Amino acid sequence: REKAETEIFGDERAGQPNPWQHCRRCQRPFHGAVRLALAWLAWITYCDKPERSSERVDAMAALGVALHRNGRYAEAVVALEGYVAALHQFHPHALGPLLAARDTLASCHGRLGR
Repeated sequence: REKAETEIFGDERAGQPNPWQHCRRCQRPFHGAVRLALAWLAWITYCDKPERSSERVDAMAALGVALHRNGRYAEAVVALEGYVAALHQFHPHALGPLLAARDTLASCHGRLGR
């Protein structure tokens, strides 16, 4: 699962943990409700940026993954479908993140019985 999330967020921050998903002091990943709250905060912070903005696209991915991790699969589908659409439109050669997002989407649909 961690590898899929690494693929979703790409290699742009090689060696740099995502500040919306990792503690800045100890570099450990956030979990549960804290991770979900920070993902929502990231989305609220960047949703007004242009659609092609990497911050906006990353926030959409972070929200989708956090919703999935917290068992909110129907909501995760919406966020991840938006993320996949943004990848297709603005980053068509980002195959690793695209495949990882589709894998997470498939997991959501499976959990929803689709």
